[in-house]
Amino acid sequence: MKHILFFLAVMSCSQIAVAQLRPPTQTDVYAVKEVKYNCSEIRPENWPCREIHKSAGTFRFADQVFCIEKSEDYGSYVKFMVSEGEGNGQQSELVFDPGNPTVEIRFSGYVFLCELKTGGELDAKEEAIPFQNLEDDADLGVEIMDCWDVEEEVVEEEAIPFQLVEGKPSFQGGDANQFSKWVNSRLVYPEICKKNGVQGHVTLQFTVEKDGSVTKVKVLRGVDPSLDREAVRVVSESPKWIPGTQRGRPVPVTYTFPVIFQLR
Repeated sequence: MKHILFFLAVMSCSQIAVAQLRPPTQTDVYAVKEVKYNCSEIRPENWPCREIHKSAGTFRFADQVFCIEKSEDYGSYVKFMVSEGEGNGQQSELVFDPGNPTVEIRFSGYVFLCELKTGGELDAKEEAIPFQNLEDDADLGVEIMDCWDVEEEVVEEEAIPFQLVEGKPSFQGGDANQFSKWVNSRLVYPEICKKNGVQGHVTLQFTVEKDGSVTKVKVLRGVDPSLDREAVRVVSESPKWIPGTQRGRPVPVTYTFPVIFQLR
């Protein structure tokens, strides 16, 4: 009888140990409960994904896969360097913070608040919405705009970030690159900045409204007051765009946009 009890005890411990082991190829699935972008909360219908899949070597957001290049463990959280595709693209920082019960994943300006789901199978209802990182693009970027006019915040429709909108706004048959050419052809380099050798990138934020007009132009990162004013002046004079669309209807879309001043 003692031998039988000992055998059962050993089998029980073995099962517990196996249950605690995690095969390196297993994919953990995290259900997204809340999404923020640059501290602004995103409506569920505009989330870039509903689930995040994490394996030993990758993170998957919808149909975008980011390979883990290296990691640093800080105790309460892990910082990963990831790159899109086969791992030969530009690296981005991803922070994985497993709380209890909420898991926080911070990546490319986004904060995903999640909870771990059982199993590693893809949800059949998961929408394959491309997850793009435009923050470091030389020509265009995106940030959510915090409305500073209380009356507008109540009355106006919430603007959708460029990354998340289904139908991208179009400028004169092109995109933000076409708009960049238009802006550069109209910039007047301030004489005082020429004289003092001042140059650099003025990062602006603006909204393409539902009627295609450009509004709410403001400086996010300036270089010099004279350069900043000139950048705002030109962008504010933009002709109308073809507006962005979400589920077939026009919506306001926010951009971040660098205006480059360079002495030649």
